[in-house]
Formats: sequence, C-alpha cells, structure tokens
Amino acid sequence: MPNENLKPRPKPIGVGETAPDFTLKDQNRADWRLADALKTGDVALCFYPLSFTGVCGSEMKCITAEMTTWSAMGARVVGISCDSFAVQKAWAEKEDFTHTLLAD
Repeated sequence: MPNENLKPRPKPIGVGETAPDFTLKDQNRADWRLADALKTGDVALCFYPLSFTGVCGSEMKCITAEMTTWSAMGARVVGISCDSFAVQKAWAEKEDFTHTLLAD
C-alpha cells in the first residue's frame, strides 16, 4: 500500500547516501524496518526484479555463498523485489537462501 506521506525525491539516492526509512514484509510475513535493522549494523540492499528467474537467482545464490564475508564486515544483505512475501518464502526455501527477502 503506497505511503501518502512520502515526498518525491529531487534526485536518486547516491552511492554512500543513507536510504530513507521504510517498512516491508519479509518472506515470513513479518514487518521489516530499515531503521531497526540499522541499529545492529550496516545493511546492503540488493534490488532484483523477480524471484525464480535465472540472473536474479544467481545473484541471490552469490549473496548466500558470501554471507560469512558480509557478516565479517558487520553487514547484512537484504534482497528486495516486487514479488509477494509468499513467493519470496517459496523461493528462499527452494534455493536455501539464508538472507532476508522483502516484498515491495
């Protein structure tokens, strides 16, 4: 559901710039809020168009394979796509992804 309180940005978010706070459902249908996640360390947001697709699947498999490296840097990686939480859950279970997937 769109948030009517969000104002259009004059320009895209730049490299190194902090993303605005948001809340989305994760693959377990729980609310996931960026501001809360940032309290425990850095968060890398990985946007991809669709679950169950070749390129996107390769990207998410790389993230899972490199999770130890991300964790050692104090960061969590979160995948975000336009799929529903149910699709995200099915995909994460099928592919054994260890990171959070968010439904936008």
